[in-house]
Amino acid sequence: MYAKPCLDYYCNIGVMISWTNMVLTLRCSVGVALPVYSTFKAIERKDEDEQQKWLLYWAAYGTFSIAEVFADKFLTWFSMYYPLKFAFLVWLQLASTDRARQLYENYLSPFLLRCQAKADQLSATTHAKFDQLRAITQAKVDQLRAITLRPFLLTCQAKIDQLRAIEDMVC
Repeated sequence: MYAKPCLDYYCNIGVMISWTNMVLTLRCSVGVALPVYSTFKAIERKDEDEQQKWLLYWAAYGTFSIAEVFADKFLTWFSMYYPLKFAFLVWLQLASTDRARQLYENYLSPFLLRCQAKADQLSATTHAKFDQLRAITQAKVDQLRAITLRPFLLTCQAKIDQLRAIEDMVC
């Protein structure tokens, strides 16, 4: 009597996991793979209208992804989050409605224009810090390489010298 409800429970979980995997796969395919290929085609054909369309899509997608990083922990509690996210990504791509352009022109562009000076300053500071970090890291890598490779190269040179000495004795 108790086995059947338990079995139904696990079957329902299996359906939910299967549904989630299907939605995740579709989201990745429709939200990323298809736009990547469409962007590639627009670049290769040198079609500026298509390039701009996909550039606007990627701006909207990137903005959504950044917002999702902060909201994901809360949004995933809603059972329809992933299907709605999938629908949103399809909605962004619809050529007939040009939603990515509307989202960019109505929200993203005005926001970025208001924050442009601060964003440029933050970007310049971040690039400078990364350049410093890269220089320090490269110097440390060079030091480590010198420390680790020098004994190895000396050992190799000694082996080569030994082999040459053996070769001279044999020949």
